[in-house]
Amino acid sequence: MSICPDITWVRVAGSPGVAAVHHLHVWELGSDMPALSAHVVLDDVRTLHDAQTRGDHLKEMLSERYGIWHATLELECHECNDIDHDGIEHDNAPGGPT
Repeated sequence: MSICPDITWVRVAGSPGVAAVHHLHVWELGSDMPALSAHVVLDDVRTLHDAQTRGDHLKEMLSERYGIWHATLELECHECNDIDHDGIEHDNAPGGPT
């Protein structure tokens, strides 16, 4: 199974309540078992329960549309700046997978 990370990114980023997506990675655990991990910035989330519900809806969409049953989503309430292993700060502005 081949899943295009760019198309997956567009689908997740375009989902209701999603402000941005970064650090999206897609790989295969086996020949028929795709996996995904991503940081997802949510819009206007007031409670942890609301965030978990949105995350569940995203995981459901990924499983139904792409057959990705193993998805790890890091849910965030704002963009983060990461310091990479090289000690350089990276601004993860919306605009594509990083």
